[in-house]
Amino acid sequence: MDLVHYAEKMKYEVNLLENRLKMIKQYEKYLLEERHKLEDMIYLQSESLDQISLKLNVSQNIEYKLFKEIMINGLSVTKAIEKVALEESKDESTLWRYYYPKVKEKIANLQAMKDK
Repeated sequence: MDLVHYAEKMKYEVNLLENRLKMIKQYEKYLLEERHKLEDMIYLQSESLDQISLKLNVSQNIEYKLFKEIMINGLSVTKAIEKVALEESKDESTLWRYYYPKVKEKIANLQAMKDK
């Protein structure tokens, strides 16, 4: 009688273990799919960023240089204006007054598109 009860208990435990293994395999499949989606998103966004960076590097426009320094190179607005003013031999106040408002608007538009 004890042996039969022990065998039934072992069958039950094996069944539980098999079910757990099945659930783990399903979860692994889900994680693998999620990983591929994330890798694809990273690749596509990196490609887009590379294209934007390339276009901005080609551009000689002061607005685009400011945009590049802020968005691509990650400089603060003040540092970007100082750098571009130095490169372009312009006064910083000129960049603040005439160029930064346009760049600020473009950055805001990008943020709005990102938030959608």
